[in-house]
Amino acid sequence: MNTNSIKYFFQDLIPYYIPHWLEEGQIWLKRQWDKIKRNKYCQIGFILFVLSFLCFATTYFTNMFTVPMGGDYVLQMIPFAYNAYDDWHYFFQTGVFPLWDTSGFLGVNNIGAYSFYNLTSPWTLIYLIFPRNWISQIQGILQMVKITTAGLLFYCYLGSFKMQESTKRIGAIAFAFCGYIFYNLWFHFLDVVCFLPLLLWGIERVLSKKGNIVLIISICLLGFTNYFFMICFLISSMVYVFFRVIQTWKTRSGNETLRIFAEGVLGYLAGVMITAVVWIPSLKVGLNISSIRNGSNYFKQLLDAKDSLSLLKLLFVFPTSYEAAYPLSSFFFMNFNCFSSNLYRPRWYNNTMSSIFVFTPLMLMLVPSILDSIRTKKWSHLVGCFGTMLMLFTPFAYYVFFGGSALYGRWEVMASCWMIVFFLIHFENRKEMPKYYLDISIVFSITMMIITYFLADNIQKNNTNTFYDPCLLYTSPSP
Repeated sequence: MNTNSIKYFFQDLIPYYIPHWLEEGQIWLKRQWDKIKRNKYCQIGFILFVLSFLCFATTYFTNMFTVPMGGDYVLQMIPFAYNAYDDWHYFFQTGVFPLWDTSGFLGVNNIGAYSFYNLTSPWTLIYLIFPRNWISQIQGILQMVKITTAGLLFYCYLGSFKMQESTKRIGAIAFAFCGYIFYNLWFHFLDVVCFLPLLLWGIERVLSKKGNIVLIISICLLGFTNYFFMICFLISSMVYVFFRVIQTWKTRSGNETLRIFAEGVLGYLAGVMITAVVWIPSLKVGLNISSIRNGSNYFKQLLDAKDSLSLLKLLFVFPTSYEAAYPLSSFFFMNFNCFSSNLYRPRWYNNTMSSIFVFTPLMLMLVPSILDSIRTKKWSHLVGCFGTMLMLFTPFAYYVFFGGSALYGRWEVMASCWMIVFFLIHFENRKEMPKYYLDISIVFSITMMIITYFLADNIQKNNTNTFYDPCLLYTSPSP
């Protein structure tokens, strides 16, 4: 076949096949798009992203496509993102990862110091595919992506329970936009909190005899994103595991229980050992932090308690008694600002203060859920509910869940997860509940909100060294 023959062959072929291929491609794309539109995960993911975009749209478009929140976000998270970007680029260019960071004064253990922030976070790796001068803009978009991820993973976790599709979507939205996430937007906690539902989902899969792969993956993501929160979530999840094993005891034989126990232990150990490359170098740095030493003193005081009264006081009474009132405020009142509730005006960042606000309609499900548990004789639900309350209003969990650290309220996101599940399970039974349950709930909630308001007002008036005067719109900090 000569050159002219080949030329004429393709000239005849292209006009015939190209339109046919384009038509087939168009049909295939339409078919895939229809599948995406019908996919339940894509639907809830789209809803979550649109809602998160609406939350940040004004800030994003009026600040040159960035979300420059105040506090440590501007002081630490933005510059640290550039620092991590440079370290990873240096690693991929030279094959050598910087173990000693000299960007600040004499330098510091790079992994030990910055793995708490973003150095080994998978979110940091996303920056590497973009130019360096885009980092601040990508940070703003990733805030929306992280919130979407949090809701989507919580939606998957809720699939472990018998719930309608609409109920699971409500739960996903409630967690993605819960008070804890918005309370801590000023810092990097969202990076790791968005993976918490994956841990709970992994636990449920082990309990359902579906293997421990999801559990291992979740621990790895938590450990590489933030080893400090991994410790908190692993310790607090032990409480969840213990509760769920007992609650579902009758659904398994003795041999099956031993099997899931072995799978769970192996899953935890595998995840922890894989992430050892991060948390082992961090021990030297972390153990020298004053908050860790102070937490260790708490356990020493427990061991040295001279009598049962002293021991009970250490277990159930906060060092500063009014700190026990914080969960009341954060449950009944939505926080309107990062690291600040709308009732308390602390003069500085308060480690114990956080937010367990979930969603006002779900908040109103507290009383109906308790009454419905009694009506249906779901005693385990009551144990879980009041057990969570006990942990929220006593200091022991605050210390233990962070492995002997400061009196951190950062574990409360776990309580938010448990509350949402508890409320949603009984939300499914709302048509079977007596109508007066909701009437009681409304009266109870309004009463508690009034009590909480006056309690917060009284606490701040009597502790002006810690709080601004609530009667004043603005009071400058004490010198």
